[in-house]
Amino acid sequence: MTARSTFTQVAPGIWVATATTWTSITTAIVGADGGCVLVDPGITVPELDSRAHEARARDWRVVAGFSTHPHWDHVLWRADWAGVPRWATPEAVASQSRTRDADLAQAEAEAPGRTASTSGA
Repeated sequence: MTARSTFTQVAPGIWVATATTWTSITTAIVGADGGCVLVDPGITVPELDSRAHEARARDWRVVAGFSTHPHWDHVLWRADWAGVPRWATPEAVASQSRTRDADLAQAEAEAPGRTASTSGA
């Protein structure tokens, strides 16, 4: 499965990219200094790679991540974003804490190729 590779600007500083699976949306909120908050950054490994590559190509620095809800396809991440703060509601964090292992297994079954370091909340 190949990721759609480009973000589309929908408002000043707001960019979106659509996943190939379930038409999930990744949103990049980009400040004037290039700092970028990624919301629901992607589902498949190629999508996550594409988001990271495009952010670098646009000189965006990923400074934070946000998960809109705790389903496995909204909490994925990349090892090279390690140390970047990731946010969610307290309820979502508690839910993901309870279901992390099952969610990692589901992610591997439905969109394989990641490791625990590139997944989870």
